[in-house]
Amino acid sequence: MVRRDESSGSSDTDTITYRTTDDEPSAESVLGAVSDVTGTDPTNMDPLYDVVDPDALDELFGRDTDRDQQSPLDYVVFHFEGCAVTVHADRRIEITPTESAHP
Repeated sequence: MVRRDESSGSSDTDTITYRTTDDEPSAESVLGAVSDVTGTDPTNMDPLYDVVDPDALDELFGRDTDRDQQSPLDYVVFHFEGCAVTVHADRRIEITPTESAHP
């Protein structure tokens, strides 16, 4: 399960950082993090595949035990449900809501 990194963020930014566990797919973690920030149930969100290929995201930044080598990318950024989403190779997910994303 994705968990909020309480040591992240500052009063100067609305970016919230989450940490994923090694056994959770990155795409699933993104849904949980965006759900937490926007207050939207994941079943009421647009499909993630409308903005990014979930299988490719999991392949690039997936479970550490499933990967034989380090991801060729350090991070990927996309917009989903009114948020800028940054998924990092070290299993961090940063969510920056836009004004329209606030419940």
